[in-house]
Amino acid sequence: MADTAGVCTACGDCCDPVWYPLGPADLRQSASTTAAEDLVFAAAHWTATGDRTEDLHAYRCDRFDAKTRLCTAHEDRPPICRAYPVLLNILPTRCTVRL
Repeated sequence: MADTAGVCTACGDCCDPVWYPLGPADLRQSASTTAAEDLVFAAAHWTATGDRTEDLHAYRCDRFDAKTRLCTAHEDRPPICRAYPVLLNILPTRCTVRL
């Protein structure tokens, strides 16, 4: 099986909104019980929009600048953001993919 990696085009689509499988309560509880850096960051900076699909919940990240379409914490972002959206296999349409 080929390794799929996204090539960032800095479009901001992956962070507007952020889609994640855990709902808000589960996200906060998981952050609290595991203290995992990823989940602690998400619980502190993501706000649920109320939108969802069958499997994913939409969040707005307070570190995303909607005007510039860039992450204001890009250099310090946690692994959850470094691997997103490739981790969930939901690349935005403007992302390019290499196999």
